[in-house]
Amino acid sequence: MNSCPFRCGARSWSGLILVGLALTISACNDTPPPAEAPEPPSVPMTEPPADQPDTGPAERIAVQDLAERLEISAESIQVRSARAVTWPDGAIGCPEPGGMYTQALVDGLQIVLIADGQEFHYHAGGDRPPFLCPEERRQMPIGPGRYELQ
Repeated sequence: MNSCPFRCGARSWSGLILVGLALTISACNDTPPPAEAPEPPSVPMTEPPADQPDTGPAERIAVQDLAERLEISAESIQVRSARAVTWPDGAIGCPEPGGMYTQALVDGLQIVLIADGQEFHYHAGGDRPPFLCPEERRQMPIGPGRYELQ
């Protein structure tokens, strides 16, 4: 009878050494998480980035709405950024107090305009056109998304 409770041959020891070596190597492979992506540069309404849809029509709607609200010319409004995003639910990143929303991801847009030295955030998604979202209700999107104007 063998006094070793496990197979104690050279083959068994070499297997243990390989497992230990693999664990050691994987433990040494700690890479820090990627740094947060910088804010995208201002996007002109005429040239969308290659990886983004043409947001020009939605931008024009947002610019026109803000111009009317502030009673200024649309030409005095700058588009800081316009990007396709994914919103966490049907509130499209701007929930109303007491509102109830679908609990499904919604592809949409986040448009940031600058007028009179202030930022104005417009959200769009699903079949809802761009709308101004006040700071006190504003939520961040959960990531990049796809968007096609309806």
